[in-house]
Amino acid sequence: MRELDEVRLTQEAMKLFLKILIAEPTSEYDERILGWQKNLVTLKDLKECIKSGAYGTLKSFAAKNNIQKFTQETILELFALDFHIEQVEEIISSAAHRKLLKAQGYDISGLEAEYFFLHVVNPFKVTKIHTSRVDAIYKNNGLEICVEGLVVPKGLRLDKEDVVACHFSMVIDKLKEDIAHYLLREQFLNPILSRYYQALSSKYSQNPLNYNNFFNLTSWTKDILKRLGL
Repeated sequence: MRELDEVRLTQEAMKLFLKILIAEPTSEYDERILGWQKNLVTLKDLKECIKSGAYGTLKSFAAKNNIQKFTQETILELFALDFHIEQVEEIISSAAHRKLLKAQGYDISGLEAEYFFLHVVNPFKVTKIHTSRVDAIYKNNGLEICVEGLVVPKGLRLDKEDVVACHFSMVIDKLKEDIAHYLLREQFLNPILSRYYQALSSKYSQNPLNYNNFFNLTSWTKDILKRLGL
């Protein structure tokens, strides 16, 4: 529909969306979009450059919620809450998609909860700073999921106790406390997410989920960020 083609992303929304896009190893896109300096990007612009499902996610969300312009907050809500949660559940439940992932080198058999967790944008609190990565914890109403090896893009300065949003093995942005609390509250109310995160809390509240050992994500993310100069 022409109206959806004209839905726009603000510059800040586009920056956040690009980080979400490049953080996922299976994303397919034309890298020229990383150098765009447009103040407002339209869905039509993105359609020509993105081959993976991220474009469809934006378009479907815009159609369902009558979105005229994506802001940074809208992008966070989209990839952290109900709409995307249901999408990821469908991916995990799809034999065809699991087969495709396996062909790409990502066998999620027995790791469905971990894959779900990586795929949803989550708020974390930084617990330890390393040279180019951080350790962090997801805490939400008694749920605690510790992670190691979150990669930090160049130029994003973080301190211990900072609250951040993450996608796969990458920190995509700092979060204001009120936005983080809102996302955590809404996530906890989602029965699909709660089921997966209960299982993860049992496994990773004491022994962290290590991104160095999970699908080689830390190495992959460092390589892609270095290659793209981010």
